Amino acid sequence: QRHPDYEQYKSELIGTSANNLFEDSYDFMCFVRWLAMASHGQGGFMSDYDLFPLTLTPNFGLDPPNDGIFTSFQQHVPCLVHGSPEEWERMAHLVLDKAVDKMFTEGLDFYSDMFALLDMYKEDTSTYIQENIVGFYIYKKKGVIDCDRARNLIAVHLAHDPTKKAIEDGLLDVPEHMDFRSRHYFARTLIKNWREQCF
Repeated sequence: QRHPDYEQYKSELIGTSANNLFEDSYDFMCFVRWLAMASHGQGGFMSDYDLFPLTLTPNFGLDPPNDGIFTSFQQHVPCLVHGSPEEWERMAHLVLDKAVDKMFTEGLDFYSDMFALLDMYKEDTSTYIQENIVGFYIYKKKGVIDCDRARNLIAVHLAHDPTKKAIEDGLLDVPEHMDFRSRHYFARTLIKNWREQCF
């Protein structure tokens, strides 16, 4: 809320056609977090809470890649992103402007910051850097980690949709009282299996 453009974007986002954007909704907060990162003025990393490190080290954080140019480490999925203060200010405006424009011109009933990044990159690949060094569930089969694949990833992103897919593909052991929402359990199991099988 400290960003000078917060009230403007709040009004514009809530006034769009999207059913998922209302004050304090999940997707509304996913948009305004960009303003929060821009407003603190230090730049740096933003991470989703369901991201778990594999080969990610302190040196990666102390010496960020790409000289501060805005980078998303899972293609257009903003589960781990980094930029300089100037880049955060630039990208915050681009992401929110894209969302407002897209929903007002197309009348969409759902939109997210992930879709904004995807649409921006489709239009101009120089808008930001995409890397692909964050994975999802890194199993070859149930309980068996793909260690070769894991070595090339800095982290895994255990989001809702990949969790559902991993269950459907038979990669996860799901106790009777659990479902795709039990990501805390699947995360602990994956990290335990990775440590035991890949070291």
